[in-house]
Amino acid sequence: MSGAPRQRPEVAHPPWCVPQRCEFVVPPQMQHALRHHKGPVRSFGDRRGGGNAVVYLFAGQAGQPMIGLHAVGRWWGSGGAALRLAEVWRLARHLDELLHQAGFTPPQGDDHGRQ
Repeated sequence: MSGAPRQRPEVAHPPWCVPQRCEFVVPPQMQHALRHHKGPVRSFGDRRGGGNAVVYLFAGQAGQPMIGLHAVGRWWGSGGAALRLAEVWRLARHLDELLHQAGFTPPQGDDHGRQ
């Protein structure tokens, strides 16, 4: 065995990958976990109220982008899913249908609902 430090192979990061969260730069929380590229986290809801959800892009070094979804509810517990982009598209359509059924009118502002 040589005393020279092991060099990590160079990793090509997708444009959406955030180096401060990328597990190819920062080790994963569990040693046996696979390493993933990770994008910025989007969080919404109220933890102390009905619950909140967190979504982010992730992908392995050779993998396609996927969406990580984690939800925590005060009465429902917690859960998570790793969704392919087509599944997220279908989920967004279902959520849009539910909003229309409930009579929701988006706030005035830009496409992201910000005023």
